[in-house]
Amino acid sequence: MLTPEMSEALKRPFPPDELEWLVIHAKKTESGTINVLCAPYVKARAIMARLDTVFGAHGWSETLRPVTFAANKDEGFICSLTAGGVTHEDVAELSSVSPIKGGSSDAFKRVAVKFGIGRYLYDMGRGYIESKQGGFGAHEGQMKEPGSGKVIYFRFDTPALPDWAIPDVADVRIGDRLVQIPIESMRVIHAIKVEALEATFHKAFAELTSETFKAQNQWNKRWTPRERYDALVRLCGLKTLETKGIME
Repeated sequence: MLTPEMSEALKRPFPPDELEWLVIHAKKTESGTINVLCAPYVKARAIMARLDTVFGAHGWSETLRPVTFAANKDEGFICSLTAGGVTHEDVAELSSVSPIKGGSSDAFKRVAVKFGIGRYLYDMGRGYIESKQGGFGAHEGQMKEPGSGKVIYFRFDTPALPDWAIPDVADVRIGDRLVQIPIESMRVIHAIKVEALEATFHKAFAELTSETFKAQNQWNKRWTPRERYDALVRLCGLKTLETKGIME
């Protein structure tokens, strides 16, 4: 069943560093800089991770069916996504680069929007940002120079996002529950050395790995170290962490 809590988690914005940016247009200025018009999008793997968090790794499924569009005879895929007892479908044509892989991924990303995943990105305005040839930046792009046709490669930094497009909490699945942890706390947690944390909270780990938790499948070998101490922080009710000796 798709609960309001699940819907909220699905719609939650992604951290800026998890977004990718598609270059829509680029133009070179007289001063040598490159103005870049780009749009944000979420990769299929990030969408899968979001579905895993909200529904569990085995709580959702997708099917792909090839299709030929009657209007123009183009080929593509229909992606059917089922999660929380709800099924949505959407389509995408074969992509120009890596047609099958790209087309199937596009169909998956499009149907995920119907569940609310990444839908907020459609509300973001677009504008040109400035970049210089070569240089540094989190993202890369290329353009053909007018006249010569020479390919110019450039890099640009992640554009600034409005406050409403930046999450203040992260969702974590613990057993059959979704819990929210403040982003700032998650940043602290992710900087902790796993080995030191296990030593610091040895007693708590012993209690959490009791037969009761094993029986409930809330703590098992399939969990990564990151998942284990994300759960540990929540289950121990920790609001602050003594970080001395356990930070990188």
